[in-house]
Amino acid sequence: MDEELAALEAVTPEDIQQAARSYFTRTRLSVAHVLPEEARDE
Repeated sequence: MDEELAALEAVTPEDIQQAARSYFTRTRLSVAHVLPEEARDE
């Protein structure tokens, strides 16, 4: 368990940004429009 915690603590903001650039791309983009129940009938 200590090794897992050490691995998580070793993650840097740059590591997270690199992962985001890899996975959050326009080709993987999804958009959902969530409206209140009463707005659906309009």
